[in-house]
Amino acid sequence: MKKNTIISMLPFLVVMMFINYNSTFAQVKIPLKLKPYIKTNKVPAVNKLPPVDSLKKQIDPAAKAINFSVVSRIDNLKAKVKIEGVVKNIGRDDFKSTPNRQVILLYEKNPGGASNLVATQSFQNLAKDAEIKTSFIREWDKSIEFPPSYILIISYDPDIYLDGNPDNNDTNSINNKMEKSSTGINTMKW
Repeated sequence: MKKNTIISMLPFLVVMMFINYNSTFAQVKIPLKLKPYIKTNKVPAVNKLPPVDSLKKQIDPAAKAINFSVVSRIDNLKAKVKIEGVVKNIGRDDFKSTPNRQVILLYEKNPGGASNLVATQSFQNLAKDAEIKTSFIREWDKSIEFPPSYILIISYDPDIYLDGNPDNNDTNSINNKMEKSSTGINTMKW
């Protein structure tokens, strides 16, 4: 591309960056060790169940909720909305691990099936009954005919059950993923 063409496109690019910045506020940071296993456009599979000998403790971080709230009203049809994923240790024992081996992922899934990673939150330890959250803010339009759904997933280093630490073995991987339709956002008042 010629220099003059790039310079003439600069105002357009700045405007597009501003529009994109104001429409979606994603917080996506994947720990370096987990990057090879997590794709921003594909929801990962839930880790396999732990070895039987690690089930002496009951450590159970679970995808507990996906919450929606209005941050600010734009007009009758549009608002900035916060989408929040909540993970809670519902086990009777504390989860204790080393940094960057586990992360919460929040995906936006469009009706056509395409998924996009919109928020992440790494965690290290999670006491029993403690929660950790991840969220992002996006512009919402009630006139969208087919709104997206949201998927919350807990993702672990694939070798987490082999590291010799029984305190970071999630004993119930069945509840590590949940999906929620966003149709309820359209019924919210703003």
